[in-house]
Amino acid sequence: MIKYYIKTFGCQMNVYTSSYLKSILNSKGIESRPEDADYIIVNTCAVREKVKQKIISYLGKVDKIKKEDAKLIVIGCLSEVEKEEINKKFKPYLVGLFDKESDLENIGKIIEGDGHKTKINSVSRYLPVIFGCDHFCSYCIVPFARGREKSKNLEDVIKEAEEIYYEGAKEIILLGQNVNDYGKDLKIDDGFMVLLKEISKIPFQRISFLTSHPKNFKIKWISELKDIQNLLQLFHLPVQSGSNKVLSLMRRGYTKEIYSEIIEKIKEEFPFASITTDILVGFPGEDESDFLETVDLIKKIEFDRSFVFIYSKRPLTKGYQYEDEVPHNEKLRRINYLIKIQDEITLKRYSEYIGKEVEVLIENIKGGIGIGKEKGGRVVVVEDVTNDDIGKIVKTKIGRVNIRELFGKKC
Repeated sequence: MIKYYIKTFGCQMNVYTSSYLKSILNSKGIESRPEDADYIIVNTCAVREKVKQKIISYLGKVDKIKKEDAKLIVIGCLSEVEKEEINKKFKPYLVGLFDKESDLENIGKIIEGDGHKTKINSVSRYLPVIFGCDHFCSYCIVPFARGREKSKNLEDVIKEAEEIYYEGAKEIILLGQNVNDYGKDLKIDDGFMVLLKEISKIPFQRISFLTSHPKNFKIKWISELKDIQNLLQLFHLPVQSGSNKVLSLMRRGYTKEIYSEIIEKIKEEFPFASITTDILVGFPGEDESDFLETVDLIKKIEFDRSFVFIYSKRPLTKGYQYEDEVPHNEKLRRINYLIKIQDEITLKRYSEYIGKEVEVLIENIKGGIGIGKEKGGRVVVVEDVTNDDIGKIVKTKIGRVNIRELFGKKC
């Protein structure tokens, strides 16, 4: 029996591909520590320079501790854009993007001798529906690593979703670098909404999607989304900056006014929704007034969570050619300030739930403590639950909160 180890860096798409590959390898192997594994699989990310250096460092560590005959497999975005460097330094057994299910099954065939696919028993399951990106934002390497957008056929997605439901999943999360672009390449008008309405016919307790690009998120969809009764009311819309000047330099394709209009409509239709975002600080040309516009936007919208990152140059991108670099110390000041502001907003918003009852889909239980999400996608830690509650919606009274979670007891 083979022994394998998988290390994952990066986005939810990578989390999905790692879990899919794990389901294949579990049929004839067991997961182990990297130093004991026959195959070490590292699923990589190329979005930021800091992450790249972390991965290269990790590969160096693995190269030292792995067994002499162990085989290294490097997949994900970095393996595509830095293939030459990875091959030269670490001489992996396999290296490449490997982001499709068929690619992962081929890895399984190479490792196991066949590509048998096993079921993943989980309350919440991911389903990629579109791959790649057509937007070519000036800071982002994803289109160069993952290629242009390609949607799965609608019939295939529905069939996969039905299989996931009959395997016992209670929640399905539709994935894509820009999930709301689904169907554009298939010439399906409003393909994203067509997809969601079809998936909503399958009796999942929750349906959600990640990640949406504001440029193509149509305001008219928001009212239609309200008709999907089992929709998880979590909207992750990366704004990146509150400055129109910086948004233009980033080639995002919208203004802060357009973005704010989308958010206001979401709040109008979904008053209990969780609205989250990504923000990039220190982009070339971002001066203090631009940064303060981002601060003002965060304060005005009051996101539930903001995931804030420091800009780093990525090869092949338009931004790589930009001058007017923001000093690193200034980037650190800006990111720390934004995190402080956002933490205060998150704590304020979460505190509004103290004393209230919420409905939580329990995903995991350990020692009588359950973990799940309420209908707005906020993570809730629930006391006094049992294994019988896994996969069920449990009414929970919130007693305390922090900046990451709500805490409560089963009613």
